[in-house]
Amino acid sequence: MKILAAPIEALAWFENGKPHPLRLKLDGKELKINKVVTVTEEKLAGNRMLLFRCQSEINDDLRAL
Repeated sequence: MKILAAPIEALAWFENGKPHPLRLKLDGKELKINKVVTVTEEKLAGNRMLLFRCQSEINDDLRAL
């Protein structure tokens, strides 16, 4: 699997302060998130981050993002 460190735009809704991703834009293409596989919390340079591992359909193929 190829890992990219690129900024993306994401659309999410929030429930009780927790984000739930719906769609994202990657390389100008808008992708609908079918399923959130895992959510992990990391701390980088003192900043807390939530990392979402999602599943989406790309070219009629389910892929992990």
